[in-house]
Amino acid sequence: MALKNGSRITYVMLPLLIPDFPGLKAVDRKLSAAAAGGGHVGYVNLATAMQDRRFFYDHMHFNKTGIAHFAENALGPILRGEAPTLETGVRSEPQ
Repeated sequence: MALKNGSRITYVMLPLLIPDFPGLKAVDRKLSAAAAGGGHVGYVNLATAMQDRRFFYDHMHFNKTGIAHFAENALGPILRGEAPTLETGVRSEPQ
């Protein structure tokens, strides 16, 4: 449907405080393959970004500070077709 309507899909792997989260590597491979296969699909892996506990309620859920930081420095740029400006570990497929 996205392709039919001239839209793009961008998958975003959210930051986590557990680098070996079960299934993370398999999901990363799947999304990387999806992004490599077509021009209307993008993928940004931010799983290792924002590794500061002040942004998280627990190991995988943002608190209010984390939500604001992620929205400003990741979602905003991604929606504008720019690279996220989060620190460390960011891998972005071409937009």
